[in-house]
Amino acid sequence: MTLDDLKRFLDPIRRKLMLLLGRAVVAAVNNSGTTQRLQVVALADEVITDVERFQDYGFEGHPWPDSQAAILFMHGNRDAGIVVAVHDRRYRPTDLAQGEVAVYTDEDKITPFRVQLKRNRILYVRAQDFSFYADGTVVLNVGSSVTETVPQKQVNAVTSFKVDSPVIELGNLGSALQQLVDERFLVLFNSHVHSGVLAGVANTGIPTSSAAIGVCGTSNVKGN
Repeated sequence: MTLDDLKRFLDPIRRKLMLLLGRAVVAAVNNSGTTQRLQVVALADEVITDVERFQDYGFEGHPWPDSQAAILFMHGNRDAGIVVAVHDRRYRPTDLAQGEVAVYTDEDKITPFRVQLKRNRILYVRAQDFSFYADGTVVLNVGSSVTETVPQKQVNAVTSFKVDSPVIELGNLGSALQQLVDERFLVLFNSHVHSGVLAGVANTGIPTSSAAIGVCGTSNVKGN
């Protein structure tokens, strides 16, 4: 067997090996089925449609067109491709420290919008709005302190909401709660009467001196 004969014998195997892996550009995404399918453009304007995209269990993404895909072709068959990774250099964050992990979208490129595991065991979450739903119990264990700085807040819990912390700083929220309690107390105190105290009189009158917010006591005298 000559060298030319060997080359002709190995040439089909070489072509199959070269076609096992490929790079492509995503042209369209079909996200309606049980498996996401892509239309990609590979090699010299080679359009491949209905390519399955395999994603890790528990992680799902819907890529934009013009992102880059890595494709595995079974047995080198261009009609049996599987997308094993999708990369989009336009939106990849480049500010992570070594060892950090982030979940992000294209909107993070304009305004911070991500979930990031930062160094020193810091969980960083940044978004325009934040909705948290718990169908059961919410338990928040805080080691040192909690500082409340959000101007608008709403907590809805189906069964219970528990905060376990040695120190909780409520800031303006604490002042608002204190004023709310004070106002309810003042309404009850300034309008309350006693029954069966004076002979021949059903009830006493309301206090002649009213209490006010910020005043610890009052020299009220019960009226007749």
